Amino acid sequence: AASDVYKRQTLTTVFKSVGKIITTVWTGLWEGIKGITKASVQGVKEVISSLSKVFFDISQDGVKGFADVELAAARAAKEIIDVAGNQTGAFGDLISNISSKFGQSASDVGEALFTAASRNVLRAAGPNAVAEANKLLSSTAKLAAADNASLNKSLDATLTIMANYKEEAGGVAKVTNLLAGTTTLGATTLDELAPALRNVIGSAKNLGFALPDTLASVARLTQVFGRGSTKNVTQILNRFFEALSIPTSRARSALDKLGISFTNLFDSAGKAKPGALPKLLSQLSKLQSGLSAGDEGLFRDLFPLAQARRASLGLLSDLDAFKKVREDIEKVNIGEQLGVLFNTLSKRLQLVGSNLKAINTQITGKFLGGI
Repeated sequence: AASDVYKRQTLTTVFKSVGKIITTVWTGLWEGIKGITKASVQGVKEVISSLSKVFFDISQDGVKGFADVELAAARAAKEIIDVAGNQTGAFGDLISNISSKFGQSASDVGEALFTAASRNVLRAAGPNAVAEANKLLSSTAKLAAADNASLNKSLDATLTIMANYKEEAGGVAKVTNLLAGTTTLGATTLDELAPALRNVIGSAKNLGFALPDTLASVARLTQVFGRGSTKNVTQILNRFFEALSIPTSRARSALDKLGISFTNLFDSAGKAKPGALPKLLSQLSKLQSGLSAGDEGLFRDLFPLAQARRASLGLLSDLDAFKKVREDIEKVNIGEQLGVLFNTLSKRLQLVGSNLKAINTQITGKFLGGI
């Protein structure tokens, strides 16, 4: 798999880089020792001073890194100590591992871990909190890396969806792949999408629309309205959904007048049946082209607010384009995207830096733990 390829390449690069650093340090040390027999007293002092500074800088960075990771781990652990015990050590290892694997800073990973703990996600996992945290942060870190976004925005978007769709979301891996599909196919970024999703996810779930249908609608509308439109797109799409649900009797009457069977799309409680959104758009598209000028008011009855009508017009502007987005959104695979990105020099260097910091932090932690 592509993900396995980039992992092997990354590990090889990291080990080579670490090996070079170790070789350089010890070669310098050996040359310094050999030079002592020939150097003047002042020269010996300079050698010792230089070597001391190198090791002091490494140690200082390691101590600070370990202290920061330990504090971040403790912040998350204290949120769930009553249900999972003290997981500071396990969370510290997790922060270092996620950071080194995906090129995220330890501080960002620590903040994301605290967010997950404070939003009750890890508390719900109880004794399995560490495993749940690993699964959640691994998936969201992959998404962040693939979209070149912040880890917290990736986590925020994922948790927003999972809090609303719960089991229907299909698990964190499916959610992050769908989000990758949304940003890949749409004219949007994860940093824009994460806060904007709050505008529309709740109403979509309350109405019963499937998550892939909802995200495909967001992606398609950003295609129509262009980059920078994500916030507005989610607002008008929310109005579109509200028109179908508040009140249900009005929506039902308007659909009946348009010749669209409400009961074919929604159940008696007003919840959408499977595939309801694509079916509704398909039927509205057929009707739209055949409506006379006098019948256009029927669309206003169904979508009384201008924002709702704008969303409907955007989705109906090219129904084939919407269908294509809906078809492709579940085909996007983060692992394949990372296989491309992590093969670039920039990402490899970023991973090397993250790995070296993690190694320094972990070695320092082991040393301090033995004192």
